Amino acid sequence: MNLFELFIIAISVSMDAFAAAICKGLSIYRINLESAGNNIYYQK
Repeated sequence: MNLFELFIIAISVSMDAFAAAICKGLSIYRINLESAGNNIYYQK
């Protein structure tokens, strides 16, 4: 693997993680300060 291929893989993995975070955020029905704090410390 050359440097270009590693760069493309790194970009695609970061885009996948971003999409997963957006979907998780959209799936929350109603957010309040308590649930936001719990999500930071206790990942489910």
